Amino acid sequence: MSGTSYSPTVFVGNQTTNVVRRVVAIDTAWGAGDSVAMSGRTTGLTVATVKMPTYTLPSCAGTTYSGMSGVLMNQHYTDHGDSGGPWLTTQSVTGYAVAHGQHFGFGCASGYTGSFFVKLNAISAAQEASILFY
Repeated sequence: MSGTSYSPTVFVGNQTTNVVRRVVAIDTAWGAGDSVAMSGRTTGLTVATVKMPTYTLPSCAGTTYSGMSGVLMNQHYTDHGDSGGPWLTTQSVTGYAVAHGQHFGFGCASGYTGSFFVKLNAISAAQEASILFY
């Protein structure tokens, strides 16, 4: 709608949170050991570290999703119902959120069972949509 602006926001906290933070950027570059938080409907806010910044789901994830690429975390603190939740970090000075990805599930190859999220740039490319921030 012309003349209208929208600032994307995300709920951050426990399962019944009313804390909303403005999302001011996306981050698509991670390194092993980087901390990223996930705010899930079932488990609430949890923090994990990156195990593999580029990970492709193997065939054990099922034929529909094998080959999906994203980020694998060291821990798997998430549960059923968390899928679709945001992976994010918070800027220390402003408190605003930086978005990283959308929770999908977990890696399933031996030794790779941490939480898994799809990168936001991959989602926007698949949807042929830009992510705009004000």
